[in-house]
Amino acid sequence: MTGPGAALRPPQVTPGSALGAVPRDSRSPPAWTWRTRRRPLPLAILTTGTAVLGYVLYRTFAPFPAAPFGWVALAAAGSLLAGAAILLTPGLLTRMRNSRLLAVTATAGASPASQPR
Repeated sequence: MTGPGAALRPPQVTPGSALGAVPRDSRSPPAWTWRTRRRPLPLAILTTGTAVLGYVLYRTFAPFPAAPFGWVALAAAGSLLAGAAILLTPGLLTRMRNSRLLAVTATAGASPASQPR
């Protein structure tokens, strides 16, 4: 599609990824920023933050910690993966929010005045 509105349309997506859809322009964020006439500052901030996080993780785990600290790192990674799986599984987060069991445990620590009757 060519014309004045061609640069302002959202990026095309391809199905079949872990998130359900990935922008076709995800391989080239600077090119997408240029084509859509968006400001480059947010992209630069995200890129810098990702680089800093990657460096910190690399320096923390470059020689994997010896036991028992290695087990703590693996448990943290497992917890992170379980949380991501809950967020990315379609419908699971909604079912958890509507769960009667979780509603009871959420109000268990609340003051008696705020608990439903």
